[in-house]
Amino acid sequence: MKEAKLTGAEFYNSSEKYLDILEHRNESEFIAIVEALTSHSAPGNTLDYGCGVGTMSMMLAKHGYTVTGVDISEQFISSSKRKYGKSPSVAFEVIDGVPLRFPDASFESIVTSSVLEHCTAVDAILLEFKRLLRPNGIVVIETPNILSPLTRLRLIVDRMTGRRKKFHQYGTPKFLFLSTYYLLKKMVLQRWEFVYVTPNYSGFTETDEDVTYLSNPLDYLFFLRAHGFEVLELSRNKGILKRFISKYLPYIAGGVMVVARKK
Repeated sequence: MKEAKLTGAEFYNSSEKYLDILEHRNESEFIAIVEALTSHSAPGNTLDYGCGVGTMSMMLAKHGYTVTGVDISEQFISSSKRKYGKSPSVAFEVIDGVPLRFPDASFESIVTSSVLEHCTAVDAILLEFKRLLRPNGIVVIETPNILSPLTRLRLIVDRMTGRRKKFHQYGTPKFLFLSTYYLLKKMVLQRWEFVYVTPNYSGFTETDEDVTYLSNPLDYLFFLRAHGFEVLELSRNKGILKRFISKYLPYIAGGVMVVARKK
């Protein structure tokens, strides 16, 4: 008998290991996205899409934002409510795909951290963000850059030098070639192409094995520009070299930090 395959909702609602990963993310991991929002948008109604266990939602509430945190996982939302449910500036609820229940133009800002790489139909989600944002509203999207050649090379070197016991599925020479091809293709054609892959739910052991979308800054840049957004940033890092890459070579940076304004 074949083992039943988990859906994304079932995995995130039942995986104690993934819940433990989220519970151990500290505020320092969200500082960049909070700083990005506060530098471009005054406090107002904010949607935290894929809020996990609510850490970033609470950080934004402390900065004066009124935050609605939504997530597909009941266990994540239960954790959020248990820790932060008494705050008058945050509210949490379970969602299941798009469209969301909120009326048009409900939010001045939308943030999402380490979420879209775990989604399918990313184009539909981005269009939902557009619907929910008020004119001049800000969206901040943070994800790993799965097509980053720098990150792929680092993972390969870690395996070859023994710092890793095995290749990460997105840190092999074969995937480095494939990801570089996708990146160059997007740069030449100047067009988005949301490439989806099969996630590893049953054998999940480490971050990004459950990726469903090969997230990268070029998809967001071209898609958001074509759908009425002004893209303000594509990457944000600290340190001289990383700041240089963020400013001049954001396509190869290890992380994505898209900040865009709805026109």
